[in-house]
Amino acid sequence: LPHSMNPKINPKFHDLIPPLSPEELSQLEANIVADGCRDPLVTWNGALVDGHNRLDICTRHKLSFKTVERGFKDENEACVWIIRNQFGRRNITLAARCQLAEKLAAALKPQAKENQGTRSDIPSILTKGFKPIDSREQASKEAGVSVGSMAAYKLVKTEGTAAEKALVLSDPNIKLHRVAKDIKDRKVKQLYETRVISSAAKKHDVPSGPFD
Repeated sequence: LPHSMNPKINPKFHDLIPPLSPEELSQLEANIVADGCRDPLVTWNGALVDGHNRLDICTRHKLSFKTVERGFKDENEACVWIIRNQFGRRNITLAARCQLAEKLAAALKPQAKENQGTRSDIPSILTKGFKPIDSREQASKEAGVSVGSMAAYKLVKTEGTAAEKALVLSDPNIKLHRVAKDIKDRKVKQLYETRVISSAAKKHDVPSGPFD
């Protein structure tokens, strides 16, 4: 497909893909410039579901590429495929895996509800003891991340600085649990300093009358 006939970009699909580190992106660009875009870009209904970085590189360097169309039932099924496809990346960070697990759990939730069904024609004795699918548990298992790692990711996500969030997602050399510990230590220090300042600001009245 000529570079002028680019696939459509669906922001929802694009945002599911963790960014490459600067080193990975530089290496990918060098390989494509030297050897061309050997792997076809994957689309669904004309929208790109795999190959966003390759498309950007080919567009900037005016290189040709091929596309292959996949069939999905709906947008949610396409999202599940995109997320699972990212788990195969070799240098993906632990934080990025946790982020993908969180997104996969959200995408699997409606599927789990649909699979469970609401049929009333099945005798209750057959459904006794049936355990519904836990989308969070399934997603964490597929991503290969522990409960502790998910907790560390959520702490960085909610309490970390913009720089900390960006680094744990894209830089394999930045350890998620180390950053989470730094944030915890910082919060404890801030809480202590707040209490000291608050205590110093209070007016301490000297009691009147006889006292020891």
